[in-house]
Amino acid sequence: MPDTNNHDPSVENADRSFNLIPLEQAPGLVLGMIARFAEGLPEPMVIGANDQPVAALIPIDDLLRLHEYDRRALDSEDSFYAELDHRLHHADIEQAVIDLNDVARSLGPTGEQWADRRPGSEQD
Repeated sequence: MPDTNNHDPSVENADRSFNLIPLEQAPGLVLGMIARFAEGLPEPMVIGANDQPVAALIPIDDLLRLHEYDRRALDSEDSFYAELDHRLHHADIEQAVIDLNDVARSLGPTGEQWADRRPGSEQD
């Protein structure tokens, strides 16, 4: 699963390419935004409170694309964990020590990310 415990919106929003609409103005703009989406104008409506984004109104195509992206990311991570489990269960039983980080890194980018996030792992 993606790591959501270290979510820092200030990092993501450092380079804003959207106009932040104050929460109190949003209700009057929603119907107009939906009409724009129906016309094929894809710019999202980003709603904020205390000068921080808290929600967004986006076209349905963008939502579907995000869902597909998340599904693929999760499928990739699920595949990584399945392969890791398979390799650990089928490892040579005479081998006394298995370096889990090395095994993870051998599984590709997702494995490298996983190994790098583990406490005490050495960063390359």
